[in-house]
Parts: sequence; structure tokens; C-alpha cells
Amino acid sequence: DNIWLENAPSEIALKAAVALPSFRKKEVRMRARLQNTAGKTGKAAVRFDFQRNGRTERSFRKEITLSGSPEQLVVFTEKWANPVLWDAENPNLYRMSVALEQNGRDADTLPAKDFGFREAWVENGDFRMNGQKLRLRMWASPGLNRMRYYYGNPKAMGQYVAHIKEMNYDTVRFDPFRKTLQVAWPEYLDESNRQGLYNLFQMIPYEDEELTGYTAEVERFLEHYGNHPSILMWYTDFNTCHYPWCQDPAKLTDTAYVPQKRVRARAFARVAETLMRSLDPSRELFQHAGGNSGKIFTSMNYQSMGTPLQEQEDWPKQWSESERKQPLMVVESNFTFQRQFEYFDGPVGRIMAAEHAARFFGDSVFARENRPVPYLSDGIFSAYAARNANYNAVCELMYRNVVRAWRAYDMSALGDFQHGYDLYQAFRSYGSMYNPVSYTHLRAHETRGNL
Repeated sequence: DNIWLENAPSEIALKAAVALPSFRKKEVRMRARLQNTAGKTGKAAVRFDFQRNGRTERSFRKEITLSGSPEQLVVFTEKWANPVLWDAENPNLYRMSVALEQNGRDADTLPAKDFGFREAWVENGDFRMNGQKLRLRMWASPGLNRMRYYYGNPKAMGQYVAHIKEMNYDTVRFDPFRKTLQVAWPEYLDESNRQGLYNLFQMIPYEDEELTGYTAEVERFLEHYGNHPSILMWYTDFNTCHYPWCQDPAKLTDTAYVPQKRVRARAFARVAETLMRSLDPSRELFQHAGGNSGKIFTSMNYQSMGTPLQEQEDWPKQWSESERKQPLMVVESNFTFQRQFEYFDGPVGRIMAAEHAARFFGDSVFARENRPVPYLSDGIFSAYAARNANYNAVCELMYRNVVRAWRAYDMSALGDFQHGYDLYQAFRSYGSMYNPVSYTHLRAHETRGNL
């Protein structure tokens, strides 16, 4: 990566700034971090300007007294009654400029950034976005670093984000810490802001370190990423709070169960969640695949080939018909996960496409098995061989039936995780291209804003 030095225009300079809106309170909380290496004291002011269509619509100014400390944090909140709102359907943006005033002039300014006024929260077992009910159609395996090979240049990031939306996803589950294929490039987040693509983003997890140092890290993390309206929620960890019952359809409404093996992990996650909530009022938080931990029930759900189709369709039924104390988010699922086709007791890479297809279509499938022993290497089919017809047929059946049923049960968020590293699965999401008819048929029956 490139490294550069910046020469501050004065002895007192702006180091970072972030604005965090609240739709419900009709206000915006502003944070600015000052750098004062010379130890200057005296009067100064911090100013946030928000522009649209080339003119400043709102300006907020906070007079301060410089403490002389090497760093000084300025936090203040102002009312904002009628902002233009941002969401995936209407990604209205302001340009935010931040200035440090001293002696009647701007001593320092930060480069202008995009700002979107929005707030997401949980209410009565549902997600709310700017007061409206929200359901998320989520791509859980975006493989961002591979876009270089498909699109050729990071400047083509706009095409990448546009393609995600064209596939009818409105959300990406993003993990910049544990998954090296998901690189938090600013170009990606900037395009998500502009085109309206929600992101669920992992924050720095708490791992029992000294709390003062951890707090400082999280504050700087928020100051770096917090201005992106497309980051809709933070998650505190990756699967550390997971327990088997969070996949049981009868346990999706059990908010009292406490898995004893996850007590410590939950305590760590709660430290991270409590801290981030105190810093950022504009976003929700959850534990990834953590079951009933927190305000959102989250599950990682991969159905077995041996599960009857009707049972797969009805997996969220008990939750849907319940009082719904928590929204239901499937952070990862697939229809069907490639590895489910493998011959587990045989050679690595051999898949049983016809055998599994026969569960749903009968023995006639064996007649169309054009590759008797298809090979699957680490989730990748050969780019040069014809796709297996029975594999495609099973996937199309699952997308047509299971995804639609889960939508009909009003699931709060559905995460589709394709393991196809060549993006084959992603290009055929929700049954889009398994045959020439299904793409038009499915898209014609999808309603924007509904899961």
C-alpha cells in the first residue's frame, strides 16, 4: 500500500471527524478529533457543513477551549428537523465538510465526504429503517478481492456494486477481519453509499484485552468507517456465540436459553456491543450466528439434502407465527451449498448430483447425467466443462421454493452464501439463470423492498 506524509496547515489540526444521525430523535451527533502537538491553549471552534446541490443546507458550529493536550475529542449534538433521507431505494447524499476555526479563520479542513441521514433499529421484532419496516436480501459471500480479476480495475467498482443490486440483493454481509477475500476498500463503500447498498460490517471484536486500549481502538475504527451510511449494522464477533440449537426451527423463538459453553463468548460480545452503542446511536448491533444473544436472533443455516423440501420451506414457520420478540436473520444459508453434493465417504471432489436429484425428481434424473462423476475442487467447478444438469436442477428447485417460502414467512434477513469462488453461483442467484425462462419469471414476481 502507498504511504504518505501530510503537512498540517497549522500547529492545531483536525485528525478525524464523523457525524452520526438519528431519525427518531431528529438530531445528529458530531465527533471531531483534534491534534495539538504544540500544546496550544485558547479559543477555537469546530464546524460541520452539510451541502446538497452545491449549497450548504445545514451548518453546525461548536465553540471550544483548547486544553493543550496532544489530542482532544470534541463531541456535540444538534437538532435536524427535516433532513433529506438516505436508503437503498433513495440514496440521497450530502457532502460533509469539517473545519477547525481559530483566530477568525479556518485553521484546518478535512476533505469533503459523503454523508447520508438514516437510522436503523429493532422494534417489535422487526427491523426499522427511517421508520419503515425493513427486510434484507443479503449476499453473504461477496468475494470483493476477486472483482479485480473479473472487472479488471478498482475504478470499475461502480459496476461491481451495480451488479450486486441487479441480482436483487440490497445488502452485503461484510467481514474485513476474518475473510481476506473481503477487503474494505474505500471505493467499495463509497459506491455502496452512492448506489444504495446496505452493508453489515464487523467491528473490532473484544478479546479480553485492557478496556482503555480497546475503547481507543474502537473509537478510531468508528471515526474511520462511521461516515458511510451504507454500513447499516455492526456485528461484534464471528460465530463465537454460535450454538447448535440456533438452527432448530422450534428454538427460533426461545429467548431464554443460555448455552453454557458460550457464556464467556457472550460476555465478550456484550462488552463490544455496549461500547459501540455508547458511541454510535445510528446503527443496530448483533452477534454473528449467535442465536438469541442480543436483540436479533441470528442463525447460520445450511439445510441437509436429506431434509424434505416441505420441511426446508417451513423452517421459519414457528418464528413467523409467534409473538416475534426478535427479528430473525439468517446470516448464511445456501440453496444448496455445493459441499452438500459431495460424496462424503468417497474420493475428495466427487459429487453425487444424480443421487441427490433423485430425492426430488425420481429416477429419471440418471438418464440426463452427462458427467457420471462430476468433480468439485474446493467449491469450484471447472470453467471449461459443461455444468451438471442435475446440480443445476436441484439448485433451481431450492431457490424457487425455499427462498420464496422464507420470504412469505416474513423473514427479517436472508443471507445467501455461495461457495463458488468463480462467482458462478452469484451470477445465478435466486434461480436467475438456471434456465432461460426462470430469470424473467422470478424477477417479474419480486417486489422491491420485500424479502
